[in-house]
Amino acid sequence: MKKMLCIILCAAMCACAGINEKKKLTLISYNTPVFDDSYVQLAWEGFASVSTEADVSFMESSNQKEFEKNLKLVMDGGADLIFAPTFTALESVSIEAQEHPDISFVVGDAVIDTSIPNLTGISFAVAEASFLAGYIAANMAQSGKIGFVGGMDVSAIHPFLRGYEQGAKYADKDIEVLTRYIGTFIDSSLARSAAEELFAQGADVIFHSAGAAGHGVIYAAAAQGKWAIGVDEDQTRLAPANVLTCVVKNIDTAVASLMQDYLNGRTIGGINFEYGLNEGGVGLAKNNGNVPGELYIEAMEIAEMIQRGEITAE
Repeated sequence: MKKMLCIILCAAMCACAGINEKKKLTLISYNTPVFDDSYVQLAWEGFASVSTEADVSFMESSNQKEFEKNLKLVMDGGADLIFAPTFTALESVSIEAQEHPDISFVVGDAVIDTSIPNLTGISFAVAEASFLAGYIAANMAQSGKIGFVGGMDVSAIHPFLRGYEQGAKYADKDIEVLTRYIGTFIDSSLARSAAEELFAQGADVIFHSAGAAGHGVIYAAAAQGKWAIGVDEDQTRLAPANVLTCVVKNIDTAVASLMQDYLNGRTIGGINFEYGLNEGGVGLAKNNGNVPGELYIEAMEIAEMIQRGEITAE
């Protein structure tokens, strides 16, 4: 009888241990350091917000080969959920998701194939906030020219430019938008050179969507006494007198909410989650004083019009 009781108690204890075991969540960066002082770092902060409830970790990958190697290491290590914060990882992750149905996969800044039940996409209606940035930039430009520096000429960056152009044209139909793509989200020297070219061509304001590389745009603006518009977070600290405003993506808030839903047992797989002005997923940074008060109020009124569907930014 005692032996049987011992067996029952041991089985119960093992069952409880299984119930209480923390989920293993891992973020794997793709060609970008986690602490990039930009988008990926914000994504990590949101991801790490559930560290008291889950076993949270990260791995960094400097190229596709290393990313795929890290992906296999994490899968073999018993991960319950893998988060790749950038769209560049979508193809590799989609393949692995189909081959590993027991693992949840999340890709940031990407629209996923919803037929894959264990794959989740996070995207942002960045054109909405970029519209506001373009409106402000056009009103601040004295030359009739503004600029845009993109990290790569890819679908994830195009909405930033489209919204920026739409907002600028809404303010001034004759405004000229000068554009450069630099082929990197890391090398700030290339972004700085591109910005210097656009300033030399007459641009008064340059908006960048180039991740950490975009810091070079801000440094170029500071060196020449011009305006820069930051991205992903409030980058005013990089050049307080020259950052006009910033288009922010609240990736930290979005990821934290999604991870909490996952840990609470809610279904997140096979779904694209998009966050826009209405969801608080995008917007402009709080006015740092460089945008004239009346112009900022106008931009906020336009934001409300976008939210009501009276203006389309896409």
